[in-house]
Amino acid sequence: MLADEVYALNSLPKVHIDREMNGHFALNDLCMELNQVIDSQTVRDVELTMLEEKIKSKWDLSQEFKLTRRRNKEIDFVLQEYEELVWRVAGQFSERDLQGIKEMLAVGRGEDHFDR
Repeated sequence: MLADEVYALNSLPKVHIDREMNGHFALNDLCMELNQVIDSQTVRDVELTMLEEKIKSKWDLSQEFKLTRRRNKEIDFVLQEYEELVWRVAGQFSERDLQGIKEMLAVGRGEDHFDR
């Protein structure tokens, strides 16, 4: 793990990683282990902070620059409606799906003595 990766993980609340005490290991191994401990909001906060730092350095913005931490409720409602719509559409069979199901159910029908 690189020094900036250790620094980024140590910036999380209640996380302290010491290379000498914990040893050297890959960042993705650590993330897989921490996945059970860290909630999705913390992950979003870390990603947002990293994006803020990248934008500040790339566009030469002031240190007071902050990205919004939370969307407004209207956007959440719209996204929720779209998610529900996509879920409902994904649950419907197309004509091709129905034809495939009918063909699977008809396997071996009409071929033996009892089906005639």
